[in-house]
Amino acid sequence: MDTTKPTLHPDQQANRRYLTVWRWHFYFGLLVAPFLTLLAVTGLGMLLFANITGKEGERIHVTPQAQVQPLSAQAEAARQSVNPETASVVQYIA
Repeated sequence: MDTTKPTLHPDQQANRRYLTVWRWHFYFGLLVAPFLTLLAVTGLGMLLFANITGKEGERIHVTPQAQVQPLSAQAEAARQSVNPETASVVQYIA
């Protein structure tokens, strides 16, 4: 009785190695997929929650300190601050 293993052709060895690597890659994918799914779902939840309610310290309520003046009053104030006799408003850029 011959107990030696048959020698494989180099192409068969490469194919067997490829299938072994692919099999382990598949098993590790099955192991890691639930963890990545959990990370994705919790990250999406955090993103939506922060978008709806705001992050801590992000929303600051400010009370207005001055009344908004009409453009004509603003232009007159700018003209008065430069030179009241000869100044004129040339351009307004919104």
